[in-house]
Amino acid sequence: MRCEYVNQQSGPSDEDVIHKTSDVDVIHKTLTFHNQRMDMLYAARGKPDERDRPMLKTRGIITDHWVCLSENYFRNAGMSTVLWLKQELGVVSFDGQERSMWELLRSCYARVSGPVSAAAGATVQLCEPSPAMVRFLTQCPHKPPGSTEVMLPKVCLEPYIPARGKAGALNFAVRLLSSRGILSDTKESLFAIFDARHMPCQNFWYHVLPAFFQGGEDQCWHLNTDISFAQVPQRFAKLPASKDFLDFQSAYFFNCMNELRNNAGAVTSCGTNAVWLLPKGHALPHLGEGSDRGWWKNLFFEEETKIEDYATSHRLISEGKHSVYINPENEDACIGVAKEGPHYLAAVERWCEGAVQLFFVTLFRGPSSGRLWSGFAYVGMWWLFIVGLVAKPVTFCEEHTPIGHNFCHPFVNKYLHYHKQTYFFTDEWLEIAKPAYVKMLEGFNYSFAFLHLNFAVAQCFDKGRLLRTFVVFDNLTSFLNAPTVFYWIGLNVYMVLGFETPFKYNTFDLLIWLLLLNIVRWGLMYAVKKQSYDDELSIWRSHQRYIVSAPLQVFAMLQGTKAAYDIMRREVDKSWWIDPVGAVGKISKSWTLFLVAMGPISAVYIACYYAWSGNVMPQQIVSLGLMIVIGLEMLWPMCYVWGWTATINRIDRFLSACNCGKDTTKWKVLFTVLVRVSSELILPVVVMILMSPTTVGARFSHVCK
Repeated sequence: MRCEYVNQQSGPSDEDVIHKTSDVDVIHKTLTFHNQRMDMLYAARGKPDERDRPMLKTRGIITDHWVCLSENYFRNAGMSTVLWLKQELGVVSFDGQERSMWELLRSCYARVSGPVSAAAGATVQLCEPSPAMVRFLTQCPHKPPGSTEVMLPKVCLEPYIPARGKAGALNFAVRLLSSRGILSDTKESLFAIFDARHMPCQNFWYHVLPAFFQGGEDQCWHLNTDISFAQVPQRFAKLPASKDFLDFQSAYFFNCMNELRNNAGAVTSCGTNAVWLLPKGHALPHLGEGSDRGWWKNLFFEEETKIEDYATSHRLISEGKHSVYINPENEDACIGVAKEGPHYLAAVERWCEGAVQLFFVTLFRGPSSGRLWSGFAYVGMWWLFIVGLVAKPVTFCEEHTPIGHNFCHPFVNKYLHYHKQTYFFTDEWLEIAKPAYVKMLEGFNYSFAFLHLNFAVAQCFDKGRLLRTFVVFDNLTSFLNAPTVFYWIGLNVYMVLGFETPFKYNTFDLLIWLLLLNIVRWGLMYAVKKQSYDDELSIWRSHQRYIVSAPLQVFAMLQGTKAAYDIMRREVDKSWWIDPVGAVGKISKSWTLFLVAMGPISAVYIACYYAWSGNVMPQQIVSLGLMIVIGLEMLWPMCYVWGWTATINRIDRFLSACNCGKDTTKWKVLFTVLVRVSSELILPVVVMILMSPTTVGARFSHVCK
């Protein structure tokens, strides 16, 4: 099925305008394929003029919004009106298929012209009615009680377009298929979604269909109704990783993260290339009796935010459903055409804004609010534990206790003795440092025990459900990582300027800890790469996009917070969007240029600082190295965002010449590995050696002094 919008166009007459706001007649063809019935449909949802009014597009029935006759009301209030509509309006369309009851009711629409009361039994004043609505108001003998030629009871109406975005179009398609009887009442249906820029490959269903079935004791395959949907990764034509400067492919997410989440059945949909398992026709949400939120909101695809894919995934996870990720190793299941430049970055900003909307909506009234609150409770428990470690006095490491006397204090005394001899610290420093190191050692033991207690408690819960809760929490709070980019960039700028570090710690000890963390992280990354189809260049691209999109995500956090308030307090429809391409382009250009330029500018500043003061502080050198590494990471994205394709081509030609005219992908991968190893392993090791309690460290300390 192909479902599109029809946009309002200015026409020569009012009658032409009215017709263009209606749903386009559905093209419905039925044919037989391999002895199976196949229904092929084309439909376009009507979109009345909303350019000038109303300024506030909501999802309810208010002044200046469009309404139509309610399927729920007329289905339950008697069939006399429906029979009249079929007689008067239910003509057979040009494709030989009769319009359904829902289509007939939708053809009767009008604009709300007066204020709408929230009281029971309220009536709604109408204007600009469609031709079908005119006939209904003037000729139908079975109108609801209280009706006139310009007014109808509110209870018999529903919003003509409750959601103006993609989610609304998807639910329109589901309701159309249901009303035409294509979605069976006796069995479930598979509903595949492909955006206009994507298309399935020949073996798509060959890979997807097995995910929805499982073997039974009768040696037969049965539908697994615990599966909510199957997701296939995005692949873009003629876009190798070496040219994917902004991570259009999202290769790390699709080839690594989703492979891990698939083990817990917690894959979230990315909108396109997904196949959803719809319930039986009579069990579809829109056929229910409604809820306090309004029955038209009780639909399969969530319509409240811009990211209906994540929202619907989370709702189904909260209902106990699982999802499946399908990533064929040797072929593509889907192929598409990538967005480019500011348009893609604007989409990244929109995804983040939708995530912020979904975060607040879920937190206060969403189906996954319990999981989100439990995640916050768990994180809060850890913070309370850390604060408790800092605030509480030393207990079992006290010197008069057996553990303190035989282990803690001798260990700390020996460790501090080496520092005192190497850095020529005084006895006063030793007296100050010893209690801190004893407390640190006790805190490490508490943390080790607390971590094992967490693992022990986790054994009492359903591990799959627990992991899915963590995935939902990670999805809903991922945007909170963006401000950390500004923290690390700002910290490096602060120390390059020559200010004392705001932290008081032993550099050697800290770097040992950071080095151990990096080694563990690299080991985990290597293990994940062995289980997936990810490569080093894709990981680097995802890191590049994370840095490039940081200011866009902060911008999206502000926009999304305001939008979430409008959604929850005023029922504003935020399912549609206009990407801020211009603003995103300016922000990304300024940000990438700043990151690339900071390396050379910092080098010039430090040289001038040395010429003026006669010395350079160690933190300036370390921060300069980090700024240069970040600038190298941002070089290609900056050139691409600014449109400097000639610069990119010159760099590629230089690398190709160094490689005897061959493909430069291997060189880029090697460059990627060198940059990452330099920033995450080599630089910490060098600084650790310079700050270590050895002869080298001592000499470096004397030079700095």
